[in-house]
Amino acid sequence: MGDVSSGMSSSIMQLYLKQVLEAFFHTQSSVRHFALNVIALTLNQGLIHPVQCVPYLIAMGTDPEPAMRNKADQQLVEIDKKYAGFI
Repeated sequence: MGDVSSGMSSSIMQLYLKQVLEAFFHTQSSVRHFALNVIALTLNQGLIHPVQCVPYLIAMGTDPEPAMRNKADQQLVEIDKKYAGFI
């Protein structure tokens, strides 16, 4: 995260993080799917701290679609691997 592009990406993600997380509760599954993908990519790149996403990922674990439940659970497992004892 030492270069300019990652700093800019982090700033942009911080700016829109709340709206992306709120999209987890949208009625259309495609919107929820894309929001989950954005959060997964952002977490994998380390652009945001996971504490902001954990409650939303836990809520996404109850999604009616199995693929989204599994992806949310996978993200929680990844967070637990990176930050042992965090969850």
